[in-house]
Amino acid sequence: MDKFLYKYLVLHKNLMVPQLGSFVVKIEPAHFDIGNSVLCPPEPIIYFSENVSQIADKSFFPFLATELGVDEISAKDQFSKFSTNLITNFKNTNTAVLQGIGDLFSNEEGNIVFKPAHNPSVFLPVLEMGEAFQGLHTTKKNKSSDLWWFYAIILIVIGIGALVYYYL
Repeated sequence: MDKFLYKYLVLHKNLMVPQLGSFVVKIEPAHFDIGNSVLCPPEPIIYFSENVSQIADKSFFPFLATELGVDEISAKDQFSKFSTNLITNFKNTNTAVLQGIGDLFSNEEGNIVFKPAHNPSVFLPVLEMGEAFQGLHTTKKNKSSDLWWFYAIILIVIGIGALVYYYL
């Protein structure tokens, strides 16, 4: 069941587990770390919120039924058994593992703490700009880049000449 939950979360960016909480995937935008001269890629990060709703998304059960190859009622029953078992195990052991999504722990105050399973930097590497970026950043304009308009005029004159030759 875990692989179907993970697939739904990746595709829909939201997963509700009744009586437990919801998982949401948010994309942290790419950013440039000037101090280290690295370009960090956008990162999908999974967040967890306790007891947001007691029912799953309306598109979840048709998805789960398709993935399991059963009808919606059977999918609801299987998911209900899975979530009840997950909640029971969590209450007994204060931990729960959702493969591919992450681990849930209970802290001293009784709140649920979530630790994502994957480090997003595994999928998209950080680009080191190093000296190449420093050279681009500090170089001054050279004279050939100031003469772009000269080359553009030459191309226009050649184009007009070709049109005149073709039609005359």
